[in-house]
Amino acid sequence: MANGNGTAWADKFAKTPSDYKPEERFIDRVEQAVSRAFLKVQEHKSIVSEDTLADQFHHGLLHRDSPLSASFNEIMGDIVTDPTDQESTKKLLEISAKFGQIRRAARRFGAVRTAEMTEQFDRAGNGKTGDGNAVQGHSDDVLVTLKRFKAAGISSEEVQDYLDEHARASVALTMHPTDPQSPEYAKASMNFDRVLENPDTTKDELEEAIRLLLNTPYTGVNKTAPDMVDHILNVANNIYDAADFQYDKIDAALARSGYSDIKIRTPLVDVSTWVAGDGDGNPLADVAALERMIDGSRQWIHERYLAEVDRLLENDVPAEMTSFTRNVGTLREKLETDGYTAPEVLAQELRGYAQGLHGLGEEDRATDFERFAHKVDTFGFHGVTIDIRHNSRDVNVTLSRISEATGEMKAEAFLKLDADARKDIINQWLDDPVIVGRMQALKPEDLVKDTANDDDQTAARVLGRMQLIAENPDMSNRLILAECGSAADVMAGLLVSKAAGNLTGEEDASLKIVPLTESVKELKQLPGLVDDLLDNRHYRRHVEAMGDRMEIMIAKSDTVRQDGMAAVGAQNEAIGNAVLHGHLKNVDVEVFVGGGGDTVTRGATRISENATIVAAAVGRAAMIHLEKAFGRVPTDEEVGGLVESIHLQPVTATVQGMELQKFSGVDVAEYTLKTTISRNLLSAAQVANEVLAEKVYGANEDERLHMLVAARDAEIGYAAGIEQ
Repeated sequence: MANGNGTAWADKFAKTPSDYKPEERFIDRVEQAVSRAFLKVQEHKSIVSEDTLADQFHHGLLHRDSPLSASFNEIMGDIVTDPTDQESTKKLLEISAKFGQIRRAARRFGAVRTAEMTEQFDRAGNGKTGDGNAVQGHSDDVLVTLKRFKAAGISSEEVQDYLDEHARASVALTMHPTDPQSPEYAKASMNFDRVLENPDTTKDELEEAIRLLLNTPYTGVNKTAPDMVDHILNVANNIYDAADFQYDKIDAALARSGYSDIKIRTPLVDVSTWVAGDGDGNPLADVAALERMIDGSRQWIHERYLAEVDRLLENDVPAEMTSFTRNVGTLREKLETDGYTAPEVLAQELRGYAQGLHGLGEEDRATDFERFAHKVDTFGFHGVTIDIRHNSRDVNVTLSRISEATGEMKAEAFLKLDADARKDIINQWLDDPVIVGRMQALKPEDLVKDTANDDDQTAARVLGRMQLIAENPDMSNRLILAECGSAADVMAGLLVSKAAGNLTGEEDASLKIVPLTESVKELKQLPGLVDDLLDNRHYRRHVEAMGDRMEIMIAKSDTVRQDGMAAVGAQNEAIGNAVLHGHLKNVDVEVFVGGGGDTVTRGATRISENATIVAAAVGRAAMIHLEKAFGRVPTDEEVGGLVESIHLQPVTATVQGMELQKFSGVDVAEYTLKTTISRNLLSAAQVANEVLAEKVYGANEDERLHMLVAARDAEIGYAAGIEQ
């Protein structure tokens, strides 16, 4: 379909439908407004001919005095002044919410375009001050971050280490109950974002996407388990496609910044989900639901890999490479029949093809195979990992039923023990391989003495789910313990995990037992909890098996909602001290941030900023620690010496409910991942004192002017739109 000049669009809605119901009239007027705006925008001198339809839509919708914006504002006024009855009012308000969705999509699109403008500015050579000591640009840009590394004199070897350890965006995708969208509307919304970002979108296609968005029910019945699986995998599709952009842009940034000798050797993205994994207070998150998510994720990534191979075979292959085509066809057959024993085997074979193609001078084709291998490194044969979460009480209940079923202790007696006594008895059981063997022989139904007893059913559900993870160890690397109040709770999680057959404290162990704090009281106890756990021989052995790393989780929105905004300070203090306490015991503490600090929107934090927040918290904790140790204010050199020795890890963050819109299109997903990776790299360098804060964030008048111009053109603050 040709774009045309929009006349047909305008004619289609020329008639005023005064006999329509209010909500129908609203939809019609929206489309009229869009049509009129396109005609005006195309005539506007500031819009150049090569602008895409999405650019025009963005300018027309967000500029205050544009005809599209004015028309929308007028229509919005009608919602307040023209309600005829309660039912119509509800429908009008729903369309108002949909209009807000359209504006947010335009803002996200505008934020991505603004970032691209800024990157072009930086790549044009405007990246340094006159004396060469400070690099211009925004810390969301990987190129700017790498240029700062170069200006600070960081060697290629050090940057390679930073890239291996910190160039990773780690996100956990959830479907929160606070998200009111129906499954159908969620699909329509994602479709609209994809249409908007496509440079080849026609007016008819945009009209169809808008009409679908406006006519699809915003709310509806609660999402079923299959609905949630489908939606999360649709989001994962965007992240999968965005991975190519990540590799390409970071490769290009390394070359432009003087680090062309550095290679991307580790996955840039780590994606997990809580769908079917979050069993805290949710009896529907049973074994069947978890199995459905596992099967769905495996099938999804399998289909993506087959499509990758088909795409590689579609490319014209010279006649002298017929043997190559035959070999790739064999690769597809092996994929289709599950002929690869492990993803590492597939990745190695793909890199072998790439090496051969380089030898034949087929550089572009070789790069395609290398990118495919990187995706296999990232998504394996699992696709998206599943974070398992259960309440600490439920895990203790499960262990109590296990102990009774094996004859070790009555369930009621176990639950009456205080935290210290529970920890002691758990250590004794872990010391005895015979007891552990009896526990591992149990089946979920062995824990049910009374089918009407909720705790018996909970214990069977928890054990069954953990046994399923033991059968699929690549599908999960976290057991999160909600409302974790003591080391005994964590040790209960460790023993239940082991009883279910998961590897603990031995080679190839991969399941982290993660304490989740959800109150200020728990936050204050967190540093002591880290100490207690790392002093426990069984937990320490488990941490050592996973490379001397443990993970803690902070429920940001839950603590703020429960204890008020003062909880934010307690969160940062707990994070800094927990990381420091782990460091003092030679363990790297990874931080998992759940949601945002907002009590209403939940999960609305900028995930790219978490690394900066953690770095600042660690610096403050180090200063206070030394002040107590020395009995005086420490010098900058003393604080810097301690902070430099801390090995900061990338921060994982949940992306909840409507915040999944940060990944609603490939361009937006790429932007979100890119900014997170850049901030992780920068924060790690700052903690190591390789890059000074004033050099990193200092901006002269020229830089500030450029940023203001970019923000003005987008009618939003720099990069803020993507978070709205």
